Formats: sequence, structure tokens, C-alpha cells
Amino acid sequence: LTMTESRGGWLALAAGLLVAVGLRPRLAVTALGLVPAIAAAVWLCERSALPLAGGQPNGEGGRLALALLGVALLAAALTSAVGRVPMRRPGRALAVLAPVIALTGVLGLVLGGPQPNLGARTLYWQVALDQYAANPLLGSGAGTFARYWLLALPVDEVARDAHSVYLEVLAELGPIGLALLVLALAPPLLAGVRARNRPLVAAAAGAYAALLLHAALDWDWELPAVTLAGLLCGAALLAAASEGQAHSRKG
Repeated sequence: LTMTESRGGWLALAAGLLVAVGLRPRLAVTALGLVPAIAAAVWLCERSALPLAGGQPNGEGGRLALALLGVALLAAALTSAVGRVPMRRPGRALAVLAPVIALTGVLGLVLGGPQPNLGARTLYWQVALDQYAANPLLGSGAGTFARYWLLALPVDEVARDAHSVYLEVLAELGPIGLALLVLALAPPLLAGVRARNRPLVAAAAGAYAALLLHAALDWDWELPAVTLAGLLCGAALLAAASEGQAHSRKG
């Protein structure tokens, strides 16, 4: 996130943390233990010349790797120590997590620069909304955003995606298509709520929520590695809920 200066990535991270802690408030204590480690890792990346695009290799990779290893060990130690703090109420858990979310937001603002680093995203989104307004019932048809972009051409560049899967589906397939997409993506989150007491469910739900949010801000949902990882988390949530129901019937 630091190297890409991605505000969308920071927002997705914050959303994932909120979902995970919402399902398992105890995770707020663990997240609090990661605050110093996150700050140290960001500082190390900022101090290193590695994030600079087009830079020549300078031998800092080994030192940075050792430093990040130290940060990882620090995170493990802090997480273990803070994890012993009693935390029985969700309200207290959210209060503990507040500094983590605040740090995430501050880092997103500082590392992204003083102005929103949205690039041409707002233009993509506006064209998608105009495309939907022209065909509000059924949309313009699958795969037509690129053609509509060429007709509008707010800037002199080629675009095939609306940089938001939800707006792109709305523009191309209309509200019915968007509703079907939401119906397809929502069950894993509902399953996560049902299976929230099972191990690793909160983490999988947080990762899945981060994928869904970031798909609203960029086109990386088209990258197989990104989407498959998120969908595997969603499948794990469904499996956990199904297994929990099976145990309940046997009990």
C-alpha cells in the first residue's frame, strides 16, 4: 500500500478490519498490537529507495528485508502481549480498534498526497452513470462501456473498464444485472455472520469485504490472482457456515 500510494487500498484495509472486528471483537486487541509494527514498516518503506519507480538496484533490499523481519517479530510479540488484555464487550473492542482505523486513514491521506489521488476514476464513473442514464432499464449490453467511453471521450485515452464493477454492471446490465451481482456476492458475508464463532472466519470475512469494497474503486477484480483469492475466502465462509449447520443438526 505504501509503495503504490493507493487510497483505495487503504480504504479496503480499513473496511476489512471493521468487518473482522465486527464479527470477532476480540480481534481489536490483536489489531492494537499491530499499530507500532505498521507504523515502523511504513517508515522503513518510506526511508528506502526501493519504492521509487524506475530506480536502479542499490543494495538496500537485504537491509530492508532484515528490518521488516524485525518488524514482523515485533508485531508477533506485541500481539501476544496485548492479546492477554481482557476484552469482553464489543464497545470496548471497537474503542481499542479506533487508533488502528485512524492510523489507516492518516496513512492513506499522507502517503497519497494532499489531493485525492483518484486520477481519471471520476471520469470513468461519470461516463458509466451517463451510460446508465441513457439506458436505465436494461443497460446498454455487456461489454459496451468501452464503446460508450469512446463516444464520450472526456480525456484522450483508451478505457475498457469503468474502474468500478458495480457501476460498470449497472451501466451495461441495468439495475437487474446489478441486483443479481449483489445477490451473488452477499451470501458469503451472511455466512460469515452465522459462522462468526468458528476459527479464522473473521479474517476470511475481512479479506472478502476488502475485495468487495476495492472492486468499487478499481478494476483489479479482473486480475485472476486477486479475485480468486477473495472468492476462496468467500467459499471458506460458506463452507464454515454449512459445517456449523451440520454440527447443529447432529447436536
